[in-house]
Amino acid sequence: MPASPVVWALHDGKAGMASQVLGLAEATGFPFVEKRLAIRFPWSALPPALWFVPFYAARQDGAGLTPPWPDLVIACGRNAAVPALAIKRASGGRTLSSLSFHSLRHSFNSALANAGVSQEIRQKLTGHTSAEMNTIYTHHELAPLRAAVEKLPNLCIKF
Repeated sequence: MPASPVVWALHDGKAGMASQVLGLAEATGFPFVEKRLAIRFPWSALPPALWFVPFYAARQDGAGLTPPWPDLVIACGRNAAVPALAIKRASGGRTLSSLSFHSLRHSFNSALANAGVSQEIRQKLTGHTSAEMNTIYTHHELAPLRAAVEKLPNLCIKF
């Protein structure tokens, strides 16, 4: 009988992130190891995209991110996504990485915004309770932004 795959469930300890990761990990039916990441300074003060060496970001009192690498890593949120991708690279691509459905919220909201759907409707569809939160999940494509600027009258002044 083949051995079960080794599964790591990465999260940063926030209740919403943890519940999504653990729910997905449980749904696989495989045993898994929960790894709560404790991010240390100076990484905690930087956006995860600037964590050039993500394995050093996790404090020693948090989850250790060391070999042997898992077969599958499930992560949720920006603080766990960067280490998850680093694990995949460190394993030579042998580790499958899965970002949770939360990651799709950005894509879904952005696609709606770029299709011209109002913020009010996007907010209802994504379940955000405030316009400010919905704005955080909206990433506009360059083409609509450029088109908006092109609607301005020619502001060139000849001297």
